[in-house]
Amino acid sequence: MHKIAKSKFVEMFGEPVLNTKGWDVKAVIDVCDCMVPGRDKPKSFTGDIPWITIEDLIINGITFKSKSNLGLTDDEINEVKRKKVPEGSVLMSCVGNLGICSIAGREMIINQQLHSFQCKNINNIFLMYYLGFRKDYMLSKASSTTVLYMNKSICNSIPVYQPPIELQNQFAEFVKQIDKLKFVLR
Repeated sequence: MHKIAKSKFVEMFGEPVLNTKGWDVKAVIDVCDCMVPGRDKPKSFTGDIPWITIEDLIINGITFKSKSNLGLTDDEINEVKRKKVPEGSVLMSCVGNLGICSIAGREMIINQQLHSFQCKNINNIFLMYYLGFRKDYMLSKASSTTVLYMNKSICNSIPVYQPPIELQNQFAEFVKQIDKLKFVLR
C-alpha cells in the first residue's frame, strides 16, 4: 500500500530529488522545530511512556509503542534529562539505515539514533514521505566511521520543498484512506 502512496506523492508533487514542479525549498528546520535526545540511557524502564528505537518505528506509519515493551516513568525521564516527543512529531533515523520515518502516535521518548521534527508550517504526513525520498541527500552528508551518522545540524539542513499546504493536506487525507483500507483488508 505504501507503494501506492509513494506513487501518489510523485504524481502530486513531482520527483522529490529533482523538484520537477519548481517548489520553493527551505531547510527542514525552517518549517519545523526539532528535538534531539541526549546520549544518556535510562538505568531502568519501569513506566508506560514508550522508549522508542529505530527497530520500533512503523515505517511510513504511526508508532505507538516499543516492540520490546520498554517504557519510562516521569522520574526516569528526568533522571536522564530527556524531553517527551509530542504526539504527531515526525521521527527519523539518523544512524545506520538513514531516513527511516514514522509519526509519533503518542508522547514518547526516543533514543539517540532518532531525530524528531515538530511540524509548524508543513504537514507531518507529507514530511514523513518526503524525507523517505531524500536518502540521497542524507547519504551524501552523513559521516561514516563504522556506521553512517547524521548530526543535528545535518538533520536540520535537509532541504524540503514547499508545495501549498492545501495540497499537502490532500495527500495526507489520501494516505489516511489507504491506511483505513489496509485495516479493513486485515
